[in-house]
Formats: sequence, structure tokens, C-alpha cells
Amino acid sequence: MTVAAHAATISGGFAANNGLNGNAFDIQVGPQDITLTDVDLAFSVSGTADVQFWIRPGSYVGTLDSSTGWTLADSITGLVSPGWNDPVAWDVADQVFSAGQTYGLFFLRTSGNSLLGYQNGSGAIGDAWVSNADISIFQGQGVGSPGFGGSPFSPRNFSGSLTYDVAPMSAVPVPASLPLLAGAMGLFGLWRRRRAA
Repeated sequence: MTVAAHAATISGGFAANNGLNGNAFDIQVGPQDITLTDVDLAFSVSGTADVQFWIRPGSYVGTLDSSTGWTLADSITGLVSPGWNDPVAWDVADQVFSAGQTYGLFFLRTSGNSLLGYQNGSGAIGDAWVSNADISIFQGQGVGSPGFGGSPFSPRNFSGSLTYDVAPMSAVPVPASLPLLAGAMGLFGLWRRRRAA
């Protein structure tokens, strides 16, 4: 039996109460591979922004001083924001994340007159933010400069949503010999009862 592929969305909400040039955070993938297809971001004011989307395997913590180890997954010029906390859709280049793995994500505004929104967190970087059966998002950091190497603020949490496809998953098949063994055990039990009668 195979569990069918399906699409889903996880959201950190659109209640950003802070924002600047970037937001980095970790995700952990659940028991099935997922393919990220779309994101929705929050911005501070109406206007436009140029945004980059970076990914790295493993945690992002301690890596924001340089792009070394990061991969630029996608970028967009002139992303239009209608206003504070209105979701802004971005059809990003599809990204496959493997089951059980941790990845660092970094949304970076490089120019424009609308700042990337995020939410002030509580607790510590790496504490749980939102999760479902497919993926967990953890508390992260905001970035002040429009690039790597800026002063981070923490914790700052993702204000937006990730839409993804979940890969199909095959259930563990029952060995063909198991029903035969069960049947044989049943006959053996019947034979023992008859001898005892």
C-alpha cells in the first residue's frame, strides 16, 4: 500500500511586529521527503523588494557571517508588497528536502523600499515555533544588513508560509508467508484441542 502524495502548507502567521532585511531559521523534515513549491512572505509597508532565498544543509546557527556553505536557491526582483502583513506570494524554484533532515533557510531582502517582516520571539534560537506532521519550523534570527555578515537580532521568527508537496510513502508490506504461518498455527491449535478432548 502507498500513501498518496499531497500538498500542504505550514504557516508562522502574518502578524509580523518587526522587520528589517532578513530572516534565518531552521526547519526539520518529518518522515517523508517534501518539495517546497511556494512561499508567502510578510513585509513592513507597501512597495517593492528584491529578495534572495538561501538554503544550507544542517542548522544555520553561527553561519550568517558568510555565504560559505549556503546555496542561493532562488531570487526575485521587484516583489510587490501591498502593505503591512499582507501575504506576498512567491513561486520559488522547487526545492527537495529529505526526510528526517535539518536545513537552514534564509530569506534576505537585498534592496527596495519594503522591509521583510518577522515576529519577535521568546525563549531561545532553536526553540519550536510551528510544526505539523510533515515539517517543524524553529525560532531564528533577523538580520540588519542586506547581506551576509550583518548584526543578527534574536529570537526573530518566520512570518509567512511554506507550501510543499509531500512525497508518496510505501507502507511496509506484509510478508507473503505470514498469512500461511497464521493459518498453520490455527490448524495446529485445532488439532491439539481435538487430541485433548
